Amino acid sequence: MHAEYVRTIDGRLCDQTGLSHERLRREGALRWPVPARGVRGEDHPGTERLYGGRRFPTPNGRAQLVPTPHAEPADAPDAEHPLVLTTGRLANQWHTMTRTEPTCPASTSFAPAPTPGRSSTAP
Repeated sequence: MHAEYVRTIDGRLCDQTGLSHERLRREGALRWPVPARGVRGEDHPGTERLYGGRRFPTPNGRAQLVPTPHAEPADAPDAEHPLVLTTGRLANQWHTMTRTEPTCPASTSFAPAPTPGRSSTAP
């Protein structure tokens, strides 16, 4: 499935054509974009920091933040479908904890108090 996904993002900002399970086992984690080849044809080393040069792909080179109005969910819970499933993050958890966990090992203390009817499937 990952190979199919990679074909759809070839040449895009999140290009992962230079990644493979074998390469990840051999070299460990790499930051995307990781195109198939570097400038001289070598394996691309991954991107140290996206937009590290402080230039964004916009006409003026600056980041563009666009606010969007709040919208209620299209499918609200009801008696027949009482559950709400979400892939959202916990408060104060950022970037899958790759940044927050090393600096704050007790970051799980930010988790909200248990709510009746709420369940979590990940620690």
